[in-house]
Amino acid sequence: MHTISQDIPTGRTRRTYSTLFKSELIEQCRQVGVSCSAVAISHGLNPNVLRRWIKDAADSSDAAPPAPKSVVVDVKPAFVALPMTVPTPQAPDAAHANVRIDIQRNGTTVSVLWPLLCLSDSAAWVREVLR
Repeated sequence: MHTISQDIPTGRTRRTYSTLFKSELIEQCRQVGVSCSAVAISHGLNPNVLRRWIKDAADSSDAAPPAPKSVVVDVKPAFVALPMTVPTPQAPDAAHANVRIDIQRNGTTVSVLWPLLCLSDSAAWVREVLR
């Protein structure tokens, strides 16, 4: 009988990477202007593997969000109060103040400006007109 030694192809085995290595690559990808694909290829990884690590890291950080950083900003108010002078209505001079009396009778309207100083005389005049 003829025996042939058969070589069983072993194929590729799944690689494992340390947590420290993964976190270093993830931090490199978070830098501004760095391509995740370029980082993965430079370390001999498939870019999809590195993207998966980034997604998994984001999912795990969503479960426990980091404490928010507080930033103190000196904000000046946008509104600036300006002093304004409000014109006060001036009391009319007693010597020039008038009272306007309007009388309507039989389709005729009469308007009279009566001096305020002689207001008592206007009562007698109105009584005579309305008779």
